[in-house]
Amino acid sequence: MRRLALKLEAELPDIEALVLDDTGFPKKGKHSVGVARQYSGTLGRTDNCQVAVSLHLAGEKGSGCIGMRLYLPAEWTFAPERLRKARVPEDVSFETKRDIALGLLGRALGWR
Repeated sequence: MRRLALKLEAELPDIEALVLDDTGFPKKGKHSVGVARQYSGTLGRTDNCQVAVSLHLAGEKGSGCIGMRLYLPAEWTFAPERLRKARVPEDVSFETKRDIALGLLGRALGWR
């Protein structure tokens, strides 16, 4: 993440902010990891989608993503057979979007 941030800073020298966001990716099926009926700001409504939490560096001349993690709804993390079928690693547990965001921020700032 640090290497990407340094490269982005060279391309966009006047970085002014860190931006955290969650983004929905509409899905038709139910087998893609993390797919559930959940709110998507991208869609502006609750629908079948995956959601990822992302961290961006932003400035007057643009922005760029330096980190992103898929959010797994609780209904996924408490369904071991579903996780196994989707080949999600066994050590994955439920995290809120807030916790994912704080983890991304911590890595970017060297706190973790």
